[in-house]
Amino acid sequence: MLFSMNATFSRIYELQALNQYDEIDIVMTYDEYSSARLINKRTVNEDYGDYFTYVLSFFNINVLVESDEEVFYAQMISSLPHEFEIVVDQDVLITSNSIIISESLSSKYNLEIGDTVSFNILDTVFSYSIGDVFPDTGIFTGSSFYIDK
Repeated sequence: MLFSMNATFSRIYELQALNQYDEIDIVMTYDEYSSARLINKRTVNEDYGDYFTYVLSFFNINVLVESDEEVFYAQMISSLPHEFEIVVDQDVLITSNSIIISESLSSKYNLEIGDTVSFNILDTVFSYSIGDVFPDTGIFTGSSFYIDK
């Protein structure tokens, strides 16, 4: 029975990847078990630039977020604004003390533009106001928010 389900599992994985990565061809990641710690964007552009339209660099991490009385985990996505614009396919106008949240995060925790949220990274508290709410798309889905790198 397990062998007959192989095609089904493969198709589910493929559709999930297509939904999450949309038109992104290659995704390189690393975690605490990877031998490499840095992926140099300049090297990728110089060595393989003829094969790609663009190379984007994102930093994603799950953080514990606090807003009023709610405490929850969310995925923080950080990049340069012009890189994030390519992923979400809209203009990104963000200040140094604001974030953009996904519609899913907004509706799940009743967050609106102007609300303040904070999160901890290595015992440091960062507070931001919500500057905009974007529709869920690609990697910016579910409980996700964006900050300027």
